[in-house]
Amino acid sequence: CIRLVDALYHEDHTFYVHFDTKMDPAAFSYEWRIMSYGRKANMRKLSLHDLKWGSWGMLAPWFSVAQLLTKKETRSWDYFINLSGDSYPVLKPEPLRRRLVENGLHLNYMTCSAGIAGLRPVGWSQFDATWHKRKAFPFPIVDGDERFSHLEAYYGSQWMVVTRSFVTFLLDEMARKDSFTERLAHWFEHGSLEIDTGRRKMRVKPHIPDEIFFPTVLMNSASLNGSSGAPSTVPDYRLPQMRDMWYIRMDEHYPWSNFNQRYDSPADASLRAWGPYYLGSYDLGSIKRSGALFVRKVSGRVDENLMRLLPVENHSAIPDLSWPALLPPLEPRSFDSASARERHPEQDGDESPPAPAPGPSIPGIKVLEKGTAGHVNSQGCVAVAESIHCPPKHNVEPELTQKYDLPIGVGFGG
Repeated sequence: CIRLVDALYHEDHTFYVHFDTKMDPAAFSYEWRIMSYGRKANMRKLSLHDLKWGSWGMLAPWFSVAQLLTKKETRSWDYFINLSGDSYPVLKPEPLRRRLVENGLHLNYMTCSAGIAGLRPVGWSQFDATWHKRKAFPFPIVDGDERFSHLEAYYGSQWMVVTRSFVTFLLDEMARKDSFTERLAHWFEHGSLEIDTGRRKMRVKPHIPDEIFFPTVLMNSASLNGSSGAPSTVPDYRLPQMRDMWYIRMDEHYPWSNFNQRYDSPADASLRAWGPYYLGSYDLGSIKRSGALFVRKVSGRVDENLMRLLPVENHSAIPDLSWPALLPPLEPRSFDSASARERHPEQDGDESPPAPAPGPSIPGIKVLEKGTAGHVNSQGCVAVAESIHCPPKHNVEPELTQKYDLPIGVGFGG
């Protein structure tokens, strides 16, 4: 988090840093002293919430900071950028601000490179009917209320870049009793649903609200205001010079994934098979081509070089580095036997040419080859945690897929 703040620091930026209450107070006090030294005017710290992955509580820090940001005495701002401590910017502060202005300051971003709809959150109906992220949520998402019977869930991320107007809208809707937003939040916090994992049926609390709550409110905001279609505050599937807001790698354990190398996780971190995976310098070529403004996950214990090379003034300054397994083989060196005899007259006869230079190989950095989940049937379905995942055929219109080069069919979720 210290390096993240250093990379993004600008006197016009305001930082709110939330430390999980599980963190050792001495440790976060030490980190805070380093990152805030000489910067107290525009930095604030909080330690209010005990965060648990997959629970409604994961959103608590965002709501705490949003309430502070919308107070009248708060300094002026255009965007609330919600970052995890293992995120990192691709561009330096000034070019980052310019890119957001060029795109249009009315736009909200809630997706990453793993989404099947580019810069737009993925609708429940766009997923394959057998895909676990569709099976995990009902339609309509708020049952028993005719006012909301046409609304569906959308998938994205809580690591997002959102406008002040959206933050204000969401907080106002949360405070309005019996609104769609308030009902959805209550369902995530207190409700339950029955799901069929492919192995068994089970009743569970609604999970991963961090991927669903904000995108669902955003994508249904126009409908809630009496309009139709996607709201004008959502970007197109791709933007000029920007395919993604966040570049991440995940879900590469599937047999149908195109990737087969990734960095190992730090020794003290658990590595879920589905990711997101840690990034390093061999991912820079993909980051460059994505036009992303942020990446995650990063760690100096995985590959220090990534944070030495980023952030940059422009994506063109990023080295075009790729994983060794993805590089084309080197061409064999040419060999002219006649000219060789001229240089070495003592050697005559039909001498065999020297061996070509070796092709690229995995360097001495700790990497993992792709580990696929175990097959459970002849259709290529695999076992993941308690679920069965089958090769998806997502329901994104073919013309959109072709026009925007959307990664449907590779098994990525929103």
